[in-house]
Amino acid sequence: MQGCYGVLRVVAAVKRWLLGSCSLLQSPHQGVLISHRIPIVDLVKLFLVSSFIFLTQGIYAQTFKHGLLLGGGTGSLSGVSYRATNPVNEDYKFVSGSSNYKFNATAGYKFRYSPSDSRLFYDVDLQAGLRIANLNVHYLNTMNESVMDGVIHINDFIFCNASLGLTANFKITKNLYAGAGLEPIWRFYELGEYSDQPFDMTLVAKLGYELKYFDIAIVCKKGMFNVMESDRIEKGKLNDLQLQLFIPF
Repeated sequence: MQGCYGVLRVVAAVKRWLLGSCSLLQSPHQGVLISHRIPIVDLVKLFLVSSFIFLTQGIYAQTFKHGLLLGGGTGSLSGVSYRATNPVNEDYKFVSGSSNYKFNATAGYKFRYSPSDSRLFYDVDLQAGLRIANLNVHYLNTMNESVMDGVIHINDFIFCNASLGLTANFKITKNLYAGAGLEPIWRFYELGEYSDQPFDMTLVAKLGYELKYFDIAIVCKKGMFNVMESDRIEKGKLNDLQLQLFIPF
């Protein structure tokens, strides 16, 4: 019993420390004030605080599961726009562009806890993975009509990411459930075309089914930030569609 109280005291102390580190988000007149002008670092810090609180609530939960999380699938690009001229030669003007989200793959670890006497349960997902997309941009030389074909630039985006996802889920039946949440994604390495935005925040929605030895879910992730910006791409967002497999230990 003393050991349990000790753990709870440590958890409470860490919560106080984390919440104290977010004092920049406090308003003396209106309490917590969230503005669209909050820097990304403060947004990430607030999300980490929330994730830690949800994760540590597993100490009080009736059931607590954890295990391997695997995912993979495809997706789409939205809000894509291209720069009007070729950055190498401004005589070449933009004509057309096409985009193709090739695939994504993730591997990580899931923590799941279910409060007592509730149809709600919560997931915290730690993952690393790849997101690969391709955009082709066609330019035409407007200063020389004899050059009819112009040039086509192939822009490959290969992102290596780490993410921390938090979702709240509701049991529709004994085994079927639906969930929603947030998942910030940090790009720590990339190949191919360089992008100026290393951070993305995604809205997550999922539909899953619990089986005896594993859990399978269809997960949709809607990107909120412009992660495709480059020399030839003005803006673009990545949206993921994944099939995830959770294997508890």
